[in-house]
Amino acid sequence: MENPSERSLVVVGAGRIGASLARDLSDRGAADSITVFVRNPAMPVALLDAAHIRRAGLDAGSSADQRVSGVDTAVFCVPDDALRGAARAWAERVAEGRLPPARHALHTSGAHVAAALAPLRADGSSIASWHPLVALAEPGRGRFAGVTFGIEGEAAAVEEATRLTAVLGARALPVRPEAKALYHLAAVFGSNYLVACLSVAARLLGRAREAGGPDSAPDTGDLLEALMPLARSALENVDARGLPRGVTGPIVRGDIGTIRRHLEALDPAARDLYRALGAELLRMRSDELPHAVRARLWRELRPGGDRPFGIGEEVAHDE
Repeated sequence: MENPSERSLVVVGAGRIGASLARDLSDRGAADSITVFVRNPAMPVALLDAAHIRRAGLDAGSSADQRVSGVDTAVFCVPDDALRGAARAWAERVAEGRLPPARHALHTSGAHVAAALAPLRADGSSIASWHPLVALAEPGRGRFAGVTFGIEGEAAAVEEATRLTAVLGARALPVRPEAKALYHLAAVFGSNYLVACLSVAARLLGRAREAGGPDSAPDTGDLLEALMPLARSALENVDARGLPRGVTGPIVRGDIGTIRRHLEALDPAARDLYRALGAELLRMRSDELPHAVRARLWRELRPGGDRPFGIGEEVAHDE
């Protein structure tokens, strides 16, 4: 019989976040035992080869469920669209006596509030969302130290999520449940959309580079090799100096002529993106520019600005 003083933790899902969390929580002694539920227990996930991690099957006919005799905390690390279904399926197994109820149930979705785990409340589980602000392209160890976890939910589960955050050497950020969409948008803009900007940058750099011929395929790796030091230095500037002092570039300097040439060189879709991002930069630093320059920049960056214009037009700063 399991010692009631021991902490038993279950991770549902062995994808990038699930496998990484299970290993880091095991390495840092977050629980006495960790069970990772996967669809195929034989699936090779090297991160799960640790003394305190065992595997169990998710299939309905799996007898491995019975190996879990007590659950202090269950962490659901499944895709957003599968989360509510996973919670219902877990609650059904608890009702059938195939699994014990968890004292705390957490999920790692940035898009869903804690209530996505509502079916587990019937069995006494306290629920919370526990989302790491980190981009994981593949599973790995030591991925959560220094990372911020957005947390919202019921008091007992929030307390447990906060404990696990501290165990990982991470930081906790309380999130208002009614503002979860804003939280997730912040995560998307701070990660996925940075990648989208790099994709545009690579495409433009590929067009600017002297190539072997008009039909030569672009070497994306080579282009990223050129761009990554630039991107890193931009983030390092912001990390060191904060917003908005860490921002550089022609909009911050008020180089209207350069901005006009940029807009002329872009296709309509990229031009809209340039204007939207440029307007955000201008909002951040506009108070440092002369009023006349600021006004002219706003005119250039507004959606559907007047075009065409002369590429060689000289634009002087108004004093």
